[in-house]
Amino acid sequence: MAFLFVHGGVPVAAAGETGEELEMLKQPSSCNPRYLMMSSMLESMPDTTAPAADDLIEPLARAVRGYYDDFAVVSARHGLTTAQARVLIALEEPLSMRALADHLLCDASNATGLIARMEARGLVQRALSPSDRRIKVVTATTEGTELAHLIRDELHSVRAALEALTPDERATLLPLLNRLADLLDHHSPQRHPTPSPT
Repeated sequence: MAFLFVHGGVPVAAAGETGEELEMLKQPSSCNPRYLMMSSMLESMPDTTAPAADDLIEPLARAVRGYYDDFAVVSARHGLTTAQARVLIALEEPLSMRALADHLLCDASNATGLIARMEARGLVQRALSPSDRRIKVVTATTEGTELAHLIRDELHSVRAALEALTPDERATLLPLLNRLADLLDHHSPQRHPTPSPT
C-alpha cells in the first residue's frame, strides 16, 4: 500500500522510505533538506489560481490610461483635442450627427459645435443624407482621413508596448480584447449624455 508522508504541508517521504530517510520527518523544517527542496519546487510553480474580476480592474485601468495618455499627446501635437481626434478615428465611414454624439457620449448641441470647428479647419464636411434629408451626415475630408492615419501611426508608446509582447502573447491578447470590448458594449448601462470637451 502506498503512502505519502507530509510534513508542514509539504510531501517529504514516500512509501518504502525507512530508517535515516524517515528520520528527516523529525527534523525542523528549516533543517530538512527534503522539505527545503520541495518548498523550493512549489514556490517556483506558477500560481494557477484564477484572478477575480476585481483583480483585473486596476491593471485594465493602467493599460487604458497608457493608451489615452499617448493619444492625448499625439492629438495635441496636431492641434486637436482628444474629442476631435476621436471623431477623425471614428469616421472611417460617414456617420450621422446622432451617431457621433453617441460615440462621444455628449448631447447633440455639443457635437454640433465640435463638428463645426473641425469643418472650419477642413477636416470634415456635413451633408444631408440622400436617404433621409432630415439627417445630417458627417464625412472626413481627404485631409481629415490622412490626419487620422497619422495619429494612429504616431502612437509610439502604445505600439512599443505591444511590440514588446511575444507573438504568442499578442495572439492570446487579441481575442481577449475583442471579447472584452463586446462584453463592455453589451453590459454598459444607459448613460445620459454629458458635455464633451471641445
